Amino acid sequence: MTTLTPEQLAEQLYNAYRDQLSLPKSVFIDDMDVEQAYQIQHQVTAQKVANGATLAGYKISMTSERTMALFASTNPMYGQLTDRQLLENNAQLSLNTDVNDALVELELAFIVQEIVLPTDDIEDICRKCLIAPALEVPDCRYQDWFANMSKEHLCADSAVAGYLCLGDAQSMSVDKIGAELGKLTHGSELLLTEPASVVLKHPAKAVQWLVQKLESHGLKLDAGMVVSSGSFGMPVPLKSGEYVGQFQQTDTVRLRVV
Repeated sequence: MTTLTPEQLAEQLYNAYRDQLSLPKSVFIDDMDVEQAYQIQHQVTAQKVANGATLAGYKISMTSERTMALFASTNPMYGQLTDRQLLENNAQLSLNTDVNDALVELELAFIVQEIVLPTDDIEDICRKCLIAPALEVPDCRYQDWFANMSKEHLCADSAVAGYLCLGDAQSMSVDKIGAELGKLTHGSELLLTEPASVVLKHPAKAVQWLVQKLESHGLKLDAGMVVSSGSFGMPVPLKSGEYVGQFQQTDTVRLRVV
């Protein structure tokens, strides 16, 4: 296994993101801890920003017991999203040119209207945010990655942030968000039907975890940012066709894949 410095790994991850490449696991760093991984993640984002992107928000990974177990974790993990990773409803992605080895997840996105504070409870968070249906497309800069890499390297790769496709946002109460039921279909195939409670018992609790974790890193959740709060069920491999995410109250989001 190649021994890289954190700075060298950050450079490799940025180049892989820029050039749409998959890295071999031989570039893994032995004995990297999660905080070192976050530092690498932030360095990669800084390179993206230096090259014209804007930090637009965050995605939260491992918000269910099943996904935590896949990566031997006891806590969620965040990744950083830039404006270039946000897609409008009915967007189109190419399997050949836009992704490496991608999955798709059904989520609720929180669109921040007022800065969210580490002291805010979930009622405060829901009041300060609009809620949108979302399809997240996790993608990785490593080969053969899903459930086959450490949580530390997943974190360093911005928690495998790929794209986030957003539907229309609306104001929703904490109770209505907690009672949501999401359905994901691919063409005529029903892939999953899951309640909001699979996301840390309530999606706003994931956002609460995020803002407290960000504070520990000297970061904050500003107005205008987007948060993908966690998957309604297990992710599935991204294939060609149309994906539709539908909620009882939060409307519908669509993504076409070619």
